[in-house]
Amino acid sequence: MHTDWLRDQTNAMAAAVDGLDPDKRVPTCPEWSVRDLVTHVGMIQRRATLIVQTGEAVPFHDKGEIAGDWGPWLKEGADELARAAEAAGAKEVWSFVGDRRPASFWLRRMLHDTTIHAVDAALTA
Repeated sequence: MHTDWLRDQTNAMAAAVDGLDPDKRVPTCPEWSVRDLVTHVGMIQRRATLIVQTGEAVPFHDKGEIAGDWGPWLKEGADELARAAEAAGAKEVWSFVGDRRPASFWLRRMLHDTTIHAVDAALTA
């Protein structure tokens, strides 16, 4: 599994956003602020965790309250997903591609998303 890579990319993102103005625009996602970027990654990792845990579709909410200290909050989301994927093993879960996939599908998907957004955060910093 890619749990270490997910944690590494999340740590890179957390380091990049540390100290940034929450309202600063993200040049590679011009409709988003840094706050929006952090919220997106943290919330989508938590959604993936719920999908892995339940096996079922979970609505995605890209808005919500996030912790004031982004780094630990982001890292907690990655850790929760990594633990859920490890516990699920080969369990089949809902996916957006139309059929059920192994739980590791979501770990890999979130690794891709987190890596791209870690780059967005680094470019913003």
